[in-house]
Amino acid sequence: MNIKPLYREILLARIDLTDQTFRLAPVENEETEDRSCDFITRWAVIHPPILQEKEEDGFIIVTGRQQIIAARGLPDKECCGCLILPSDTPALDLLALALQEILLRRPATPIEKAVCWQKGVTLAGRDRARQEFGALLELSDRMSPAGLEKLLTLDREIQEALHRGSLELKTCFKLLDMAQADRAALFGIIAQLRLSSSNQRKIIELCRELEKREARSIAEILTESECLEIINHAEANPPQKTAMLMNWLTGRCYPRLSEAEAAFRGFVAKLRLPRGVSIEHATSFEKDSLKLAIEFADREQLAEKWPIICKAFTSGQQGR
Repeated sequence: MNIKPLYREILLARIDLTDQTFRLAPVENEETEDRSCDFITRWAVIHPPILQEKEEDGFIIVTGRQQIIAARGLPDKECCGCLILPSDTPALDLLALALQEILLRRPATPIEKAVCWQKGVTLAGRDRARQEFGALLELSDRMSPAGLEKLLTLDREIQEALHRGSLELKTCFKLLDMAQADRAALFGIIAQLRLSSSNQRKIIELCRELEKREARSIAEILTESECLEIINHAEANPPQKTAMLMNWLTGRCYPRLSEAEAAFRGFVAKLRLPRGVSIEHATSFEKDSLKLAIEFADREQLAEKWPIICKAFTSGQQGR
């Protein structure tokens, strides 16, 4: 890469915001934080945007898109200091600069990697793209070129959720294996309830299990009236709706386990356990044994109460 940029003050009106050639993020709302003119001027001196000069007229943004947008939002700002590259600069070199600008600040998101890979393949073919970007994109079995290409087949809103970090990468790959209607139904709930990574995995596992058990599509299951009543509950907040939904799905998947859980809760309630005391059952009720847990404020309290507890247990064992 033999690049010799020139620093110049460029009229903002001559910078083409519509050209997405080197943009790696999905198209989202491009509003930026309010910045003063002095701040943006210093920003451009310390870390100037990089532009490519068009053959005809104007400039294409390579890096610094948010800076340009922020500068254009100022009423009296007409120019911005930029590094200018000639129109004959190889596009593959410019794409590498766009990726490296991101990597200087943070790891690239899966969608940014996918977009970069797609653009690299379009510009130079798969072999050259792997040679130029393989290490930067951290291509591996987990994040293979084929996997990156699949991510870009997802709906735009799913891509944006993955880019923002509200959707887990593993969740996206699981959604890719589903029919469009099932994928849309699941993602709608994940987005509406703002499910955590663990709950994203849990809802997919439960829905797939229920799909097998009932021989019905996930979309059908998630649009049942009972499910919709939970999701659209007027008084419950998202965490409460999530808990209710998971309980409903678990009950549908494992009715005997749910019945056993309900019976166990009734048993514990009848015991009227004092504060700080709890009882746990074996996992999935595989055994009849129970665990009694007693919480103490500190070691001194435990030492004080232990003789009484020990005597009670000893007496109970002698009485058998």
